[in-house]
Amino acid sequence: LRSSSGEILSFFYENGVDVKIISGDNVITVSKIASDAGVRNADKAISLEGISIDEVKKLASQYSIFARVSPEQKQALVEALQSEGHKVAMTGDGVNDILALRKADASITFAKATDAAKSCADVILMDNDFSHLKDVVSEGRRVIHNVERSSTMFLMKSCFVFLLSFILIAFPRGHFWYQTESLYGTELVTLGLGGILLSFEGNNDPILPNFRWRVYQKAVVSSILMILAVLVPVILAQVIPDEIMDEELAIAMTCMMTSMSSLVIFFLACWPLNKFKAISFGLVILGMGILVFLLPSTAIGAKQLNGQWFKGEAGFTSSPFWREFLTPWKSEIVQKVFGNYITYVVIAAFFFVTVPLYSFFCYLLEKHFKKAIEKTLSKLPSFLQDGDD
Repeated sequence: LRSSSGEILSFFYENGVDVKIISGDNVITVSKIASDAGVRNADKAISLEGISIDEVKKLASQYSIFARVSPEQKQALVEALQSEGHKVAMTGDGVNDILALRKADASITFAKATDAAKSCADVILMDNDFSHLKDVVSEGRRVIHNVERSSTMFLMKSCFVFLLSFILIAFPRGHFWYQTESLYGTELVTLGLGGILLSFEGNNDPILPNFRWRVYQKAVVSSILMILAVLVPVILAQVIPDEIMDEELAIAMTCMMTSMSSLVIFFLACWPLNKFKAISFGLVILGMGILVFLLPSTAIGAKQLNGQWFKGEAGFTSSPFWREFLTPWKSEIVQKVFGNYITYVVIAAFFFVTVPLYSFFCYLLEKHFKKAIEKTLSKLPSFLQDGDD
């Protein structure tokens, strides 16, 4: 027995994975070795010699150790467990394991295995060490969690634009100032930089069920926050005189609120914070600040970035870009936005009304996900729910 066998078996049990031993050897020998290795219920052993395929399928969930198993019976055991709703991973290194390896949801073999076994395996352990499956599981979890977060962030923008197009119907023409330039900060910093940073984080938490449904729900809820952020200045414009809040100011506020809402969404995606997430959020804030310092009229005023920004009467040094480069306080749109009390009213309404509403939606989603987890755990065998596992 390898010294790491007990540790890796404990890891799988703690993560809700049942372990069954399928062997062609004597049932007493297999049961004893399995017991010494740490396999639970190793006393529930049976020899399948002379037993029909139909009977084998009925025995799949009743025993943990199967001896004198033929290739066809191995395949039947995998199929029986799958028919009960289980995801089945199969390890094997011989020709007699090929049928079961091909049928399993995940097939694992070793570098020393036969070429036939390696040709149909999903994972090949190059150093023939079974304990590395713990690293395989951890890496798979990291990838899935990061894909979930990144997918949520990118689908959020698509859902936002899709839902916003319907909401626009309720507003008269000329009373809604959202434009594609309003997404500069969101796309460049929050989605671009933030999405990349989150993709590098390690995460060993168990995978929850309904991956796509969770992504869709989070994306839709996040898009609702962005829509509310855009609607705040629009609604205020209905009751504020035009001389106080003109079109240019409304466009700038819409752009600013869109970027702020994306930062709030990114922060909640990082919650609860750890060292890596805190650094990632700090870098996103820094990135947004750099964008504001370099191109304030674009980052805040949603001005379209084109060649005219780099031309002036006296050359490049008299261009609009150079006049406000690294000095956002000199930008006309920045002075107009932050010199108007309406800006602070909009920001206050966003943080004290829309953000709490979004947090409430997130709470309801989290509560729903917890119920899904409990429902999944309730389907596990009873011995996997007891003790410290």
